[in-house]
Amino acid sequence: MKVTEENTIKIREEFVEVQNGMRIQKIVMSNSKSSADSRKKKHIVYFPGLTYTFEKEPDEDKSEWNWAAEAGMDVHLINFPGSGKSKGHSLNGRNRVNAGIAVISDLLKQGIHPDNIVLYGSCAGGPIAAEVYKKFKKDDNIHLRCIINKSFSSFKKLVVKLLHISKPKWLFPPIIKFILKCFGWHFKPHTIVNDITPYTICFNLENDGFISKQANIGTKISDIEKSHRKKNYQKKETFEGFEQYKEFFMKHTNLAKIKNLEPEVGVMRKCWNKFLSLLPIKADDIHFSPITELCSSSEHKYTLPELISLFLEFTDDYFEKKGSLNQEIKTEVIFEKNSEKEIEEKKQYFTNLKNYSISQSISKKLISPQILK
Repeated sequence: MKVTEENTIKIREEFVEVQNGMRIQKIVMSNSKSSADSRKKKHIVYFPGLTYTFEKEPDEDKSEWNWAAEAGMDVHLINFPGSGKSKGHSLNGRNRVNAGIAVISDLLKQGIHPDNIVLYGSCAGGPIAAEVYKKFKKDDNIHLRCIINKSFSSFKKLVVKLLHISKPKWLFPPIIKFILKCFGWHFKPHTIVNDITPYTICFNLENDGFISKQANIGTKISDIEKSHRKKNYQKKETFEGFEQYKEFFMKHTNLAKIKNLEPEVGVMRKCWNKFLSLLPIKADDIHFSPITELCSSSEHKYTLPELISLFLEFTDDYFEKKGSLNQEIKTEVIFEKNSEKEIEEKKQYFTNLKNYSISQSISKKLISPQILK
């Protein structure tokens, strides 16, 4: 593990081994001045778009998350298989999902409670985050918080709109769908995240020049609402007492670019920007803006970092009042691949957690307690 520091931001690289030969590199940002127990901190796991590669040296791609690290959170930036120092191949989209599952499983094995793990998916990382969220919820009954930003309703619709081949419907769209299925990229995140709950929220960009309005996940969710949620996957989960929080966020899920952000650039940069301005997708398009340059399009204009912080704060408050779905987590699920010796060590570990303000004691069936806020 290598560590570098920039002011209060500590940056380190870690690796997660995956059974199928993949080796996932993470760049982790944290507050160098914080002495908080890692198990009590929030851990944001960032699922980036297709072409992102994170380095351990400070750069602009990571600086947009400085606010989270300064607030005491750990930010885990994933290099998917084939990028950075990660081993494996990302040609098949399922490899990215498996990489995400491995990263989350590793955090759980470290004793980090599910209520302290937050998935954040951007653009093509949105469907990956949604699939990871679905896997733990469906297979392990582990409920993570999942935030999706500037993503699409399906990869098929995105490709069809980008290539302008939506017609005839009977020809090109089915071909694109078949190809995406072959390579494990036929994701439909709107079937997983389509409502504001204590665990899920989706932000959308106004005037996104990369993802067309027709392919935008926000448009699809709006259509689902208009259709009165008739299909099974569209049925709303009931969370009593969450209505006031949901009402607040419904006003702020559409994002715009913060105005008057015009940093000075050199002559070469101006020439490059002029060249990019001739392309169909502009370099300064809102889609490529860091989250620190995005704000709610409503009158109040909360920035996206503020909205993410408020979502975590409000849902923490809700869990404290109403209880979390993760109050009883079967640690056999988390450690099912560990040896018997390792499981015994974990049993002893969870017994010792009583010293860290645990809300309920360990049951005979090895059930972990909920870590209090």
